[in-house]
Amino acid sequence: MATARPASALIEEITAGELRPLYLLLGDDEAEKVHLVEQVAATIDEDLRAFNLHRFYGADVSPGAVVDV
Repeated sequence: MATARPASALIEEITAGELRPLYLLLGDDEAEKVHLVEQVAATIDEDLRAFNLHRFYGADVSPGAVVDV
């Protein structure tokens, strides 16, 4: 089961090249969340990002929509 972890844990995963299939970023710092998403996106070949990276915004998506991707 997933647990809440600090942003530093995601940065470590990015650095190690060991990304998980799904991340849920929570918090008040929008700039930090955008920065983290950009770092994750940078690990995916630019030609494959359209197929391998989906961004959802909590107020605009249902859990079912995320599962259906």
